[in-house]
Amino acid sequence: MGALWSAEPQTARRRRSRQQLTNLIVSVQSAVVSLFQHKKLPPNELDLLNEKIRMLMKTEVGPFILDYFQNQLLKKGMVILREKIKREKGQQLLESLSDIWDYFFCEVLPMLQAIFCPVQATGFSVREMSLVGFRDTILLKIAFSEALDTPDVVISPSITQMLLVLQSVHDNNPEYLQLESLVARIVSPYLGLRGLYMGGPEPLIPANKPVTVVLRQKTLGDEPLKGERPLSMQLFPSQQLDEQLPAPGRGEAHKRTPSAVGQGLDPLVEGEVMTRGFGRRHSIAGGAGDSQKSQDDVTQVAGSD
Repeated sequence: MGALWSAEPQTARRRRSRQQLTNLIVSVQSAVVSLFQHKKLPPNELDLLNEKIRMLMKTEVGPFILDYFQNQLLKKGMVILREKIKREKGQQLLESLSDIWDYFFCEVLPMLQAIFCPVQATGFSVREMSLVGFRDTILLKIAFSEALDTPDVVISPSITQMLLVLQSVHDNNPEYLQLESLVARIVSPYLGLRGLYMGGPEPLIPANKPVTVVLRQKTLGDEPLKGERPLSMQLFPSQQLDEQLPAPGRGEAHKRTPSAVGQGLDPLVEGEVMTRGFGRRHSIAGGAGDSQKSQDDVTQVAGSD
């Protein structure tokens, strides 16, 4: 009889502990999902969420917080964003995607990093997981490639920024090579893992070794995908390289036409202000001087390699 009385409070404590754990998880989940629904956190909510994350880290679910974020919360949030544009096509799709990227990159991503700041990642960081999630769940699941084939399509600075930021996160999945082909259609010339691209989805100068990818779901701690520069770039003298590369053409800023060849781009600086009303460094040059500068930059890269 005494054992029965002692077991009852212990059972009640376990039940209460599990209920508290569930409440913590639901609270964090609700806050994360609300960000993707264009809702702002209430005042002081961020501090409370940080404290809840710290409390979760002390429980049995602590080691799995980032797994839960990546496989559950992040996917749910990305699907919410994708639903807004999944049926759109052509120029309208690019404009809507540009708006979604601006909101995600400027509002959602910083808040996700702030919420999960107490968690120390051993593999991909919260930022990298979020960017890969945007790539796999949104960009590669919509008709983005078909939209680029639209006649006289206009590429906004936000789309260019999106591609450059997403390609900065390397993983060993085939989705990264899909992204590389998309980047190469916007940024030209572009040196990727598969070789040197000149405005098309396939490299003009292939890499000297094939790039291998792992056909499995990425897990935390995966090594970044490694590749080598094209061997041909190391063998060409600068003058021969000039002959191999087509001369850049003239074109309007951020406008793709069948006759226009993309220009070289300066390295992307993250945190650069994205303002639709102003010009941006990642644009197709419109003058002969810019064309010559782009070609000289490619020559210098070849010489240094």
